[in-house]
Amino acid sequence: MAIQSYLRGSAFSYSLTLADPVPGPDGSPLDPISNFLETKVGYCVQFATAMVMMSRALGIPARLAVGFLPGAEGEDGTRTVVAADAHAWPELFIDGLGWTRFEPTPGVRSGTAPVYRTPGAPIAPAPGPTAAPTQAPEVRDDGRTGGPTGDQASWWEEGAGRVLGSVGLGVLLTLVAALVPLAGRWRRGAVRRRAVDDAARVEGEWQALTASLSDLGLPPPPAATPRQSLAHYERVAALDPTGSQALARAAGRLEAARYAPGGTGVGTMVEDVRVVTRQAREALPWRARVRAALWPRSGAEQVRELALGASRGLRSLVPAARERARGR
Repeated sequence: MAIQSYLRGSAFSYSLTLADPVPGPDGSPLDPISNFLETKVGYCVQFATAMVMMSRALGIPARLAVGFLPGAEGEDGTRTVVAADAHAWPELFIDGLGWTRFEPTPGVRSGTAPVYRTPGAPIAPAPGPTAAPTQAPEVRDDGRTGGPTGDQASWWEEGAGRVLGSVGLGVLLTLVAALVPLAGRWRRGAVRRRAVDDAARVEGEWQALTASLSDLGLPPPPAATPRQSLAHYERVAALDPTGSQALARAAGRLEAARYAPGGTGVGTMVEDVRVVTRQAREALPWRARVRAALWPRSGAEQVRELALGASRGLRSLVPAARERARGR
């Protein structure tokens, strides 16, 4: 993820015209990949090959894949893929996942990069074989080994466990229902909070826009350029002329922030995103608006990730708890 973020950063530029060769320490031209890392100008082949070689240098198996982008979608749902849609990308072998696609080429060609984990999230080790658990004999009050001390104790433990489990489940569901909208807001603003310059702030506003529209049932097109995303949202979102103009300004500012020399300022990006989101929400039936507010997709995804992380942590504590129980 760090290599991918580095190559997609503002220091690198996408261009079909490569920079002039740079001489190395011995005066001879650098090899193609070193030249690309020095000049920071190239197209998909340079970006993908650089990530493959940088990954291998860190001991991560990596390979280069070649294929096509999804092309342009027509109004009837068909797609037109032409030679200009040819694309190259790296695939890294990740334990537990296998060959996994990454996307170091800037979004002018590839759209949004895949995100496989949130920053700072622990990487769980691949599960391995475990020995079958053994059941230690219980010791009764009279010192003999055997089962429970009596039917009444067994019935009480089982009944109390069911009641507490039902209450706990109800409390958990209530907490989840209350947390999902807050988790959605947190997830939609994740890129905004990490922004350190105007280009990153523009990117964060656009990510918040696509996440908000996805919550409203308008998911973004896969691997789309800003212009392709603009055409997609103009087709699926019910926007009036003011909203369409705001969307066009936002897409244009995103394109300039990613690819224009010197980038661009934030300008009206924040207000344009608010206008588009508000108009898309107001165009929905009231049931859809309520559902998006109470159970946004972004919030459900964030809660799911948190639950998986908590589950892994609890599973790691179970063996230690069993050992302590056996010791007593």
